[in-house]
Amino acid sequence: MMSTVIGHEAIKKNMFQVLEKNQLPHALLFVGPRGVGKKAFALEFAKTWFYEK
Repeated sequence: MMSTVIGHEAIKKNMFQVLEKNQLPHALLFVGPRGVGKKAFALEFAKTWFYEK
């Protein structure tokens, strides 16, 4: 599902490691300048987390 997110390759790699370990941290901060896709990334990650189980 994360394939819809363009760019952010290093972050996607780290997030997939979280998914593989099945250990979601108690908090994730999505920070950065306006318009870089924080909300889109967070939503796609949440979809992936809940649908991959």
